[in-house]
Amino acid sequence: MALDPEQLCHEGCAAFNRGNYSDAIKKATRCIEATPADSYWYAAALELRCWAANFADDQERVSRDANALLVLDTGDDKMWFDGLAVMNLALVRRRVGDVGQAETLFDQARAKFMSHRVAPQKEDKWRLRREFYEAVNYWAASGATDKLDNLSGRLSVAKNPSDEVAGIRQAVDLYQRHARGEDVSDEARRAADKGVSRAFLSALLIQ
Repeated sequence: MALDPEQLCHEGCAAFNRGNYSDAIKKATRCIEATPADSYWYAAALELRCWAANFADDQERVSRDANALLVLDTGDDKMWFDGLAVMNLALVRRRVGDVGQAETLFDQARAKFMSHRVAPQKEDKWRLRREFYEAVNYWAASGATDKLDNLSGRLSVAKNPSDEVAGIRQAVDLYQRHARGEDVSDEARRAADKGVSRAFLSALLIQ
């Protein structure tokens, strides 16, 4: 039976958000092997493998996969995938203490997210994701929280938010408090264990 790349990618994402990074990498790898390089799911699997390898502190794999993602022609999603690839490279540089290069890369990631144009037929959540990653990378590059503050103000009035919107709202709050000098590391780990995307919390959890 042929492997379903979309299913493999979703299974890999679920493993990643459970904290099972080795299984996430295995599922992503199977997805990459099962789909052509011009497929959306090929790019999504490379992105997933970047995140899982970063959390597993496999810096060589992060570098290899992020750079592979950067050279892919991903069409309308080019700036989105490029932003995620560069953000992963920035997290690696920050972890090894190369703060200046990390800040440069975070700023490059911010610019890529800012340049991403969400297709009209896509759901509003993609616009929120783009704005969220833009704000996080802006903070990581500069220390400024105004974009996070603006996003927080709008999210605070959302009624009956979806799980993802609630997760982004919680992540934004943690970043704001961290920027004010609070130690939110344990709270961020608990939030991830309770279902907030580890990618959303990556700039807090990968240090």
